[in-house]
Amino acid sequence: MEESDSDKEETTSPFSVKEAFGEWLKEGKRLISRKSWKEDASRGVKRLQTAGASVVERSFEEVELVRLRYRLEKIDQELFEAYQVFGKKCIDHWTKGRHLTEVERKRECRRIEKMDDEKKKILGQIRELKESPDEGISENNVPGK
Repeated sequence: MEESDSDKEETTSPFSVKEAFGEWLKEGKRLISRKSWKEDASRGVKRLQTAGASVVERSFEEVELVRLRYRLEKIDQELFEAYQVFGKKCIDHWTKGRHLTEVERKRECRRIEKMDDEKKKILGQIRELKESPDEGISENNVPGK
């Protein structure tokens, strides 16, 4: 009834790296063969790509916003100068007796109106950029789904 030392060694086998690696390899093959795992991995990679693309797109939007603001500032300065010139011409017409012809007056008014329309157009573009929905990363935004 007594067990020999060799029997005890067989029942309580020490840790075997070879066996553990073999089990790990079998488990890995089983996981890799699962189609849903592959789909999950590809979906994750696509999501990362989409996130990178949205970050780049957002930075382009920011650059465009800065460009539009610079253009708006430039138009504001031009409008200020146009109003200043037109005001001086009107004052000279009334105080110093210099004649401001109808053609000159209409030309200045058209120039100011054109700049004002351009300013409204740029303000609309800025508003549109600010209000554009930030899509970000969502399940519906993942390509190939």
